[in-house]
Amino acid sequence: MRYKAIVYLYRNGANLSKNRRYVIDFLFHFMRDIGVIGGVSFEKGIEYYSDVPQTALLDEKMKNSAVTVAKIVLNEEMNHNLSGISPKYSVLKMGPTWRAPNLISALYFSVFYLRPGTDVYRKCENPACNNRFVVKTTNSRKKYCCANCRNATAQRNHRKKVKANKI
Repeated sequence: MRYKAIVYLYRNGANLSKNRRYVIDFLFHFMRDIGVIGGVSFEKGIEYYSDVPQTALLDEKMKNSAVTVAKIVLNEEMNHNLSGISPKYSVLKMGPTWRAPNLISALYFSVFYLRPGTDVYRKCENPACNNRFVVKTTNSRKKYCCANCRNATAQRNHRKKVKANKI
């Protein structure tokens, strides 16, 4: 039934939005070339009506289209769940606050306000340490996870320098 609906929309959905048309075109070509999707679940993933889908036919263009479809779906999901969020003024706090109608909207709102690229994880430059630590900006000069690693590396470098001067 899903395939029939996709074929119908592929043939008759010329008046749909650009993004919906792109998703329908992707699904039509995916089901026609790779395999007809029987169902999708978290546990089993994508289930096909045929036993063996033709995954060898997944070329670069199809993979790039899948990424574009994922971005379209994520965009629509975010915008839908953010639509219930509204600003309010709190007299008690004497400042702005936000009203979220439910927990899922609040979670999407927190994702919405994440600032990508501001927190970076780096590996500690102490050779004896395998820890990673958060650096608040990308141009930070911080190289070590803690003062102990910084001191241990400085001592190691000093010993190497003294040993090289003795030779």
